[in-house]
Amino acid sequence: MMLWDTRFKTHPLWSTATQLREAMNQVPYPETAEDRDALAYAGTVLELLEKRRGDTDGRDVSPAMLNNTNAAAANFATYLTGVGAGSYTWSQVIPAVDEVVTTLGQWPPMKIARWLSGLNTAVESFQVKTSEALDRTMARVGSVDQETSTLADQLTELSIEVGRERQRISEAIATFTTDGEEAVRKLLDEQQDRITASEADWAKHLTEQQAKSDEHNKLMAAYEEKSIKVLEAVGTNSTATDYGTYAKAQHDAADLWRRVATTVFAVAGIWFIVSSFPWFTGEAATWESSLSRLGVTAAVAGVGAYAARESSQHRKQERGAKKVQLVLTALEPFVANLPNETQDEIRAEAARAIFVIKDETEEAAGDEPSGTAYLELARSIVEKLPTRTTS
Repeated sequence: MMLWDTRFKTHPLWSTATQLREAMNQVPYPETAEDRDALAYAGTVLELLEKRRGDTDGRDVSPAMLNNTNAAAANFATYLTGVGAGSYTWSQVIPAVDEVVTTLGQWPPMKIARWLSGLNTAVESFQVKTSEALDRTMARVGSVDQETSTLADQLTELSIEVGRERQRISEAIATFTTDGEEAVRKLLDEQQDRITASEADWAKHLTEQQAKSDEHNKLMAAYEEKSIKVLEAVGTNSTATDYGTYAKAQHDAADLWRRVATTVFAVAGIWFIVSSFPWFTGEAATWESSLSRLGVTAAVAGVGAYAARESSQHRKQERGAKKVQLVLTALEPFVANLPNETQDEIRAEAARAIFVIKDETEEAAGDEPSGTAYLELARSIVEKLPTRTTS
């Protein structure tokens, strides 16, 4: 096979022409005359392209001509596929068909006999295919008409059956209206009797539950009274424990200051004795050594006196806290069996005796009042005591 014949017959153009034919066979037949004319034009050009494959001498066509025609045919195939998918219209396909005709015009013309024969063959082939498409369409129209006639007959039968069912339903409704009213009336009477019986049962049950609820409320009130007493005792004991802790702290502080005072007084005595020896004073005058000895001793003794006073104050605080602890510990067992009003009066007097009278006595005696610490403890006991309620 010669070079020109090989490259002509094996060129991708003819694969594109095959794809064009497949796309053309899948395109639906247009409904409008304008679109049918476009289809006829496109089919004639496709037949002409296919005819040129067998009636053209490969030496007359260059590879560039084949490439141009292949590009135009590929564009034609794209638009034709789009028409089958509904994304393009026939009016958009015509420019692509014209492009194929333009590229074919660059090829050398066929002999007049072949050209006319090819053109006639293309027209006849397209007419045959168009007639076949019309025959298929008419066959489908006849089938649709037959199906429509069948459906019309079925619809008539269905309408008759619906009329019969409507008649039966009307008769059934009339029968139900007559027989159903009595049944419904009887059912309503039975339900009313049940509702009346249920209301009586619920009223009885509600009365019983109300009695049980009142009994439980009385028990809860008694338990609340007992709980209040327990909380009062617990709160008082807790406060007494706080006073005991405070007394222990004051006791430790008094012991510490006492040890400091004892140590300082011992140092002052030792200093006074040692400074009296002649070997300690040296050659200093007697009045100078005495003044120095007495001054240092007085200063050290002053520190000891301050420490002793602090120890005394802490000891006094310890005794006061111990007394309050004893009073609080014995208070609740003492008033446990007394009436509530009497218990409250005794607690108020005890609080006044502990927190008010004691502070007034200390202030009258000139001592430093300790009411601040007692006041904080009083606030704590008040917070711990529950509020009494009258049931």
